[in-house]
Amino acid sequence: MEGGNPFYLLLAIGTAGMLVMAVAIVAFILYYQKRMLNEKLKQHQMEIEHQENTLRMTLESQENERKRLAKDLHDGVQAMLQALRL
Repeated sequence: MEGGNPFYLLLAIGTAGMLVMAVAIVAFILYYQKRMLNEKLKQHQMEIEHQENTLRMTLESQENERKRLAKDLHDGVQAMLQALRL
């Protein structure tokens, strides 16, 4: 046969096609895993930011309450001193 055996040509083309598909599948899996990891990282960062905001708001609330109590206490003591003076 002068042109070569068509079986070997088909085998080579099939093998190359399978190799291309295998590389494409591996690339897709790696891309998907990287994307999922980035999403998980972004979600974790958002959770951290939420916790920081919650902590900051809690501390601000406590500080405001302390200031209010100090003011009430100061005003009460001042009123009692005024009453004692009279």
